[in-house]
Amino acid sequence: MAKKIKHPEDNYYDIPASIVDPTKNVKDLFDAGMQRQDDLRRIEGIWRDKTDNIRSYYNLQLSEAESKRIDAIRGVDVRAVATAATAAETRANTLAQQVQVSAETLRITLESKVSPILEAIAALQRAQYETAGGKAQVVDSREIGGNRGLWISVVVAAFAFISSTFISTLAIGFSIYISTSTL
Repeated sequence: MAKKIKHPEDNYYDIPASIVDPTKNVKDLFDAGMQRQDDLRRIEGIWRDKTDNIRSYYNLQLSEAESKRIDAIRGVDVRAVATAATAAETRANTLAQQVQVSAETLRITLESKVSPILEAIAALQRAQYETAGGKAQVVDSREIGGNRGLWISVVVAAFAFISSTFISTLAIGFSIYISTSTL
């Protein structure tokens, strides 16, 4: 009996009963195809291992070459830093010497300019001390003389008082005498 297969247009047609399972030839072709795929997978795995080994070998070579390149760059940098440090030290020493020379020149210049001013100030101070000392002597002698002058003033005032009293008394007595004698 024939099988019926549905056609896309809803028409059924019969498959002849003479079609059977694939023959030995088809099975051999299928097995050969599967073997071919297995062989390709195995060869691809071998190829991948070889390329991985080659890649790792050359990555190692590249890494070593890069390390040498970086070391060379660092060596140049270290030499450049050493050269810059030497140059900076030379500049610092030169500047230190220039500062020392400038400071000494400034000291000498200031000394020559300030020395007359200091001498004038010293002369003014000396004159001020002498004047102050003279005034102190005058004040001291005035104090001593002031006491003496005070006593002299007291004596003169007492003498003047006594003299005026005596003269007043004489004048009064003379007035009384004249007034009595005319009478």
